[in-house]
Amino acid sequence: MTLGMLLLGIFWFFCGLLAHRLGESFGFFGYIVGFVCGAVAGYFVSWIVLVGRLRLFYPLPLCRRGNCQGYDAYHWPLRTVYGWEWWEIYRYRCNCEDGDYIRKGKQFLMFLPDGETAPFKKLTGFRKWTSAE
Repeated sequence: MTLGMLLLGIFWFFCGLLAHRLGESFGFFGYIVGFVCGAVAGYFVSWIVLVGRLRLFYPLPLCRRGNCQGYDAYHWPLRTVYGWEWWEIYRYRCNCEDGDYIRKGKQFLMFLPDGETAPFKKLTGFRKWTSAE
């Protein structure tokens, strides 16, 4: 269990506690209001933790052409959270249409024309990308 998962679990526990306290005070209506408030607050805090973790600890490197850097210079598939496809796998495309990229853990991989992936950059320190070669 990671620290983020622990903090989210504790937060969700307190959201449930809020629902229980409101239910004790206001009866059935309090349970309903407490559940809705707790679920909405839990959703937004979960979203903030996920996005904050991605933006703080995993910045996006320069593309191959050297034009695009950062989350504003890349886009990702629709209906994904910052390109999230699977655990620790995120898919991006730079705005200069240089190509598709995948961030897999601490590696930034590029798609080759034949559909294979090749290492492009590696996250070696806090917010520092180096060549993967």
